[in-house]
Amino acid sequence: MQPLKILIIPGANAMRNPMCGNWINGLKRLGHSVVTLYWENQKLTNQQLRDWGIDDGAHVFQFFGELSDSLRQTIVSTLGGQPDILFCWESIPPLKILPKLTPLFPTAKAILLIDSYPNAPHLLTELLHILRYRKSDRLIDGYIFYSNAMRDAFCQHIPRALKKPYLLMVHPFFESAFYSKEVSLTEDLQLKRFDDKPHIIFTGNALKLWSRRYDNYAKDALGEFLALLASKDVHVFVNPVADLKGIKGLHHYPNFSNANILNGLFANYISQFDAHLIVYREYNGTNRRRSARSLSTRFAFSLTSTCPIIVSQTSQFVHEYWGDKPFGFMFKDVDDLVESLHNSQKLSVLRSNMEQVHRSFSFEAQIDRIHQLFKEVISMEQFISR
Repeated sequence: MQPLKILIIPGANAMRNPMCGNWINGLKRLGHSVVTLYWENQKLTNQQLRDWGIDDGAHVFQFFGELSDSLRQTIVSTLGGQPDILFCWESIPPLKILPKLTPLFPTAKAILLIDSYPNAPHLLTELLHILRYRKSDRLIDGYIFYSNAMRDAFCQHIPRALKKPYLLMVHPFFESAFYSKEVSLTEDLQLKRFDDKPHIIFTGNALKLWSRRYDNYAKDALGEFLALLASKDVHVFVNPVADLKGIKGLHHYPNFSNANILNGLFANYISQFDAHLIVYREYNGTNRRRSARSLSTRFAFSLTSTCPIIVSQTSQFVHEYWGDKPFGFMFKDVDDLVESLHNSQKLSVLRSNMEQVHRSFSFEAQIDRIHQLFKEVISMEQFISR
């Protein structure tokens, strides 16, 4: 494919997510001319970019409010011309910025990556998001979804999206982020087992494990569930920032940076466990629908390791990915989960399946599909005038 000029538009704070950095790095490494427009009023430093895993030499420009004419000219000059694609990363937040940009870059086609749908704490916010998507759809030329289940649900509410090019994929990490024997674990990262009971890891937002707030972080308030699991002779490892509350069976795993994620060290560490728990707290219908259609970042993390995954019974979308070669299992309650964790033969088969298929989700393995979407979006007729 001929090199394109791509302007990446992440939402505020989104660049802290290694997934965002991976797209910035990835599209640039594929030979495209890439500029990232960071909408944030706090000063961004080169050290922050490195900490977030973004390659040196990435062209990241910052603005807040209105885009000045001088910055617009700088973007065009850096790209080598007007952008071909406005790549909007992470669902709703870029849609607040996109209307400011499309008049300035009228020939560019916009692609929206939707990492979770719905991405809301409760029904009212979900409905407000639907209104935002409907209003913004006239600006969007193509979509990236996590699953067919997600696309079907989205298009029920935004039917015009059915007519537009789309891609189904998990957020892709580069091969370097995958479990690799070339990235060896130091002694302090070797998993030291306490006994012969199951050892599992949970890589969700550990700061919110015990949250009592009814907001978007309630999906991560899994402390009581993990404590119950630990009480049933399962060792559960969580991020080092988590409050363990002195609960026997809950443990911290070491701290890992974005760089450790992107070079495969984190996946190497995770691969030592019996299973990787990737769930949300399904505290209401909105969050249950989210789990049914995607697990977003934590699901993408899980695919870099060779560790079998655990998802809730709700997460039916995973069947789209593992087909007749499952690399994980579902559970309906804690007792059902514990029973599966003590089935060593089952876990062995799942691990073998994961070893065979997980690299098929890498960035390199999906390049042709990404470029096919770009070609379709670039060549399509704009059937709705902006």
